[in-house]
Amino acid sequence: LKRMKGHFLLCGWRPGFEKILEAVMIQNPDISPDRIVVVNNAPADQMEILRSDSRFTEIKYVAGDFSDADVLKRAFIQTASRALVMADYSAGTDISDMEVDSRTVLSVLTMKNLNAKVYVSAELLSDKFEEHLRMANVDELILTQDYEHSLLATASSGLGYSNVIKALISDNADTGIIIEDIEKNFVGKKYGELVSWYDSDIDDGDVLVGLLLNAGNHSLKNGSINQPLLTPAEDYIIPEASKAVVIRGRNEE
Repeated sequence: LKRMKGHFLLCGWRPGFEKILEAVMIQNPDISPDRIVVVNNAPADQMEILRSDSRFTEIKYVAGDFSDADVLKRAFIQTASRALVMADYSAGTDISDMEVDSRTVLSVLTMKNLNAKVYVSAELLSDKFEEHLRMANVDELILTQDYEHSLLATASSGLGYSNVIKALISDNADTGIIIEDIEKNFVGKKYGELVSWYDSDIDDGDVLVGLLLNAGNHSLKNGSINQPLLTPAEDYIIPEASKAVVIRGRNEE
């Protein structure tokens, strides 16, 4: 681990962890398995089963409390590029949501103190700690219960919303919602010109649906990092540090 730079930390554990790890690997094809570091206090037998799986043999593992600075230093948070903090149930599934979320907030605070540039995504079970997590400078926040409630509500309509959402956020990294770079010559141009460029590329089939503003811009002092702007006006001027938000379907013969 001493030589690792730009690696990815996956912090936390819960039942079914191997499925989450597999999905993370699929969604991040740019990160090889040997540059993924799992940090948790999971039961030893569970981690042994995981490490015996041929899919995960190259993944690094650091045992310990991921909210502890010394443990994070052993995972070389100082040189990591990204971290994902899951709602952690390594101490058992009977602990309260407040306990789980408190550890998440503490871990993000510790990570940002050790490496202000690391991009941290974190999962909260309740919105009670949302403001605390934002004050900790989290880059991306996932409110699990909100997503669950919204998904259940849309499914109640009987219009197939849940099927559409499933297709958009599928485990396949090459289909669904895709975030991709914009060619530099479009910066400062009108959004409508970028729309026309995507429309003209009939072989690709990607549909442009908006922009991701301040993409990965850690030096930003005002505004939000990775802020989506869907279907802006055609005369909207594309700013620097923007990416394209597109929908890509599966090519079928």
